[in-house]
Amino acid sequence: MLKACLFDLGNTLSDDTRLLAASRADVAGWLSGRGAIGETEEFVSAYTKVHESCRAPFISHTFGELIFFEEAFQRCGVRGVEPSEALAWYRGRIEERTELDPEVPAAFAWLRERGLRVGLLSNERTERVDRFLERTRLRPCLDVVVVSEAVGVQKPDGRIFSIALGRLGAAGSEAAMFGDSEVADGACRTVGMRFVLVKRFRRAGWGWDEGERFEPDLEVERVDRRELERVLPLLERGAGRG
Repeated sequence: MLKACLFDLGNTLSDDTRLLAASRADVAGWLSGRGAIGETEEFVSAYTKVHESCRAPFISHTFGELIFFEEAFQRCGVRGVEPSEALAWYRGRIEERTELDPEVPAAFAWLRERGLRVGLLSNERTERVDRFLERTRLRPCLDVVVVSEAVGVQKPDGRIFSIALGRLGAAGSEAAMFGDSEVADGACRTVGMRFVLVKRFRRAGWGWDEGERFEPDLEVERVDRRELERVLPLLERGAGRG
């Protein structure tokens, strides 16, 4: 019997690829307006190379990191603006652009009405998740929030799924993970969970997690009530991939 559903954040509930690209362009324009850089394309390219090459744990590729700006500034010879100032400005643009599909809260409410517990499980900075939940007003729709930075372990390490399951009061066989990554989210299968691939914001080349790729048990186009109504009976019956 299914007791709980866990959901990823980036590129599952939020179009993080779009957020990053738009906000990165914004900060390049802001730096140019300050006279700190010449060509905006040069800065965008440098920042992209820095953040895509970083594999450090417990960071946020979407929300940005000070080291991304420090290294990009060094490569582009930026003067007159501190990296910390640029990071704060960039994060402000991320927050302003953050939006949630209006069907998500209703979908989560429907799951809870059926007696299922609902959780968020994300490889992220705690600050980014807190701001996301405040901006979208999603927190009351969740029973559990597990953030990699806060618990000191991240997907695809099976321990983070076990932590979430413990807080949800469910065994692996009683829970499903909804996410966009066959590596990070698919690793839920190592603790007996079902994996549902969410395709709406999925982007080729997005993702920095290394490890085994797992085939999804099921796929959905997006997180909404209609799709959940379709797959929930399949999950409860233990149906195969579809």
